[in-house]
Amino acid sequence: GVAVAFDARHGSERFARLAAGTLAGAGCRVVLFPTFAPTPLLAYAVAHQGCAAGIVVTASHNPKEYNGYK
Repeated sequence: GVAVAFDARHGSERFARLAAGTLAGAGCRVVLFPTFAPTPLLAYAVAHQGCAAGIVVTASHNPKEYNGYK
């Protein structure tokens, strides 16, 4: 499975939902966070949920206009 999280920046939730839908459509089990969450919480969810990978949609330390995967 893949855990998918997002931060509070503009467009992050939409991008995360699109990624989760694409993964689910390809047959992957997806654990999608219901609200924004920090990257360390995603790392915990990957381990706790037995996922093979995690995606967080965030601009991280970059300006908010450069949202993407981490």
